[in-house]
Amino acid sequence: MFFKCAFRHRQNALFYMELHLEGLPAGNLEIGTAASYLLVCKFKRRNHKPMNDRTINNDIVLPRFEDRRLYEGVRTRRVFAFLIDYFIVLLLCIPVAIIIAFLGILTLGLGWMLYGILLPLVALPYVYFTVGGRNKATTGMRMMGIRIERMDGNPVDGLFAVVHSVLFWASCTVLTPLILLATLFLDYKRGVHDMLLGAVIIRTNP
Repeated sequence: MFFKCAFRHRQNALFYMELHLEGLPAGNLEIGTAASYLLVCKFKRRNHKPMNDRTINNDIVLPRFEDRRLYEGVRTRRVFAFLIDYFIVLLLCIPVAIIIAFLGILTLGLGWMLYGILLPLVALPYVYFTVGGRNKATTGMRMMGIRIERMDGNPVDGLFAVVHSVLFWASCTVLTPLILLATLFLDYKRGVHDMLLGAVIIRTNP
């Protein structure tokens, strides 16, 4: 009998402690009503989900990305933006190649080894300062009216831009350019590299 009473007192103490934590004065309600109140509070906490965003493929998606007008013609615009940027990078390679030529003369030919990485040597800084800049877009992307965004709302910086570009080229090299057909099936017309980084390409003025 002693142990039974002690157990009951302990349970009552825990019950009133929960009432106190929920901000409800213990003396204001009967035990049955207070117990129902606690159950409702626990249910709300367990089933609470943010109303301002949702999750797709484990990515947090903000409501502003639900507007389908943001993705109209994005695939075609990305193709033309890529061609424009590729042409710009090739033009930028010309002065860099000249600099490497003089550097090779000064270093007795050692500097000419940079010719092997000439394209990424120019392309990565180009992506870093354009996509990672205020406009979140390369020159080609700006001309085509698109930009990159992170679906969780975090800022796009230079490092993120470089990683995004490297993943694009790596996926095309390892899996062949056919991997780009994934944009026909993935949500928001994203590529595999977009999905891996939680990024999305949208129109600047839908």
